[in-house]
Amino acid sequence: IWWLIEPRQSTEVIKYSGTMSHPTYRPDLLGRTMETFAHFIYLESNKHVVMADLQGIPSLLGNGDDGIILFDPMTHTVESNSGVSDHGNAGINKFTADHHCRTLC
Repeated sequence: IWWLIEPRQSTEVIKYSGTMSHPTYRPDLLGRTMETFAHFIYLESNKHVVMADLQGIPSLLGNGDDGIILFDPMTHTVESNSGVSDHGNAGINKFTADHHCRTLC
């Protein structure tokens, strides 16, 4: 349903990764944190799951702090069974080819 609402969003969507691309979009702390989060999920799942298409909008969090609300994430899994856009091993291999550990990894 989000794809119906997204064009009406009043705030710019910040992309951290795409479905089959994991470049360094943002060199700031938040961008590096998203890259590290994707790497953490990959390692903690024994290299069976990769987070992809990470994107969000700036928002005020419940505690009053500024933050980012992530929406519409997807995964690539070894079993290729997490949804229509799950590219299985091809998606996982693309992540490992694109990702380069930096200061937070």
